[in-house]
Amino acid sequence: MASGLMSADALRPLALPAHVMQRRFDGAGEGAEALAARVADALTTALAQRGEASLVVSGGRSPAAFFAALSHQALDWSRVGVTLADERCVPGTHVDSNAAMVKSTLLCNKAADARFVGLYNDGLSPEAAAAGHWWLSLPRDAPAVCQWDLQTRHVLAAERL
Repeated sequence: MASGLMSADALRPLALPAHVMQRRFDGAGEGAEALAARVADALTTALAQRGEASLVVSGGRSPAAFFAALSHQALDWSRVGVTLADERCVPGTHVDSNAAMVKSTLLCNKAADARFVGLYNDGLSPEAAAAGHWWLSLPRDAPAVCQWDLQTRHVLAAERL
């Protein structure tokens, strides 16, 4: 085993707040499937209660398996808005674009009808692009699933997963 790495058997349960659940999986695929089912349940509940749901996701390569699993979940994706919690200042066609990764891994299959709101605005500085976006109204501890009004850019409701 490489220096500094521990085996999965050596990991001890974390001391977590009562409202946070820790689960261990045999592999990343199993964890991605379980998280996709949990998020799909939360989105389905939001759709039933409010008629719309929103999902704010992180970029990078780590969530790709989760996004792929979530894209196969059966729900009314046409009433789900998806945006990014973070983005690189690169065009959507760039290999490092989080939007491109979300579009290719999440916004396909059953989730192809979801509405996507990107963060990158071609030709604007990061500060100018950020100045007009709705996410500035989110509280710092914004949950992973929230609902926003695409017209007014105000958060309407939020739920913790």
